[in-house]
Amino acid sequence: MRIAIYITAALVVAWLIEMEIVLGFGCRPIQGWWLAAPDAKCVDKVAFTYSTNILTLIFDLWIFSMPIPTIMKLNVNKSKRIALCFLFSIGLGVCGLSIARLSVVFSAGSPDVTCKSPCLIAHLRCVIR
Repeated sequence: MRIAIYITAALVVAWLIEMEIVLGFGCRPIQGWWLAAPDAKCVDKVAFTYSTNILTLIFDLWIFSMPIPTIMKLNVNKSKRIALCFLFSIGLGVCGLSIARLSVVFSAGSPDVTCKSPCLIAHLRCVIR
């Protein structure tokens, strides 16, 4: 299990570094990220947003599932193990928000739904219900 934790940590750090590189050097000139400059050459912002949201969801689900086998092997009664799993499952709320955010991004078809949609929280509430 310890090896899985180290591999997961390494993957998350590598993903973070990759994201920072893309955000830092994804447009030439860099002002192309926020200005609609006709001569700016940028990565596909829609694909970048989709991949970011999907990878975030995958990492969230993986990190959530990691402690479950260890919890189930604990030397306590079954009700306490289930209670601990329930306690850790509160983290699934983050996964739920990631799924809601992803569905809003897909439905908007925009690389920046926070800018295009002034009611992002209202959209998330509708998706969660």
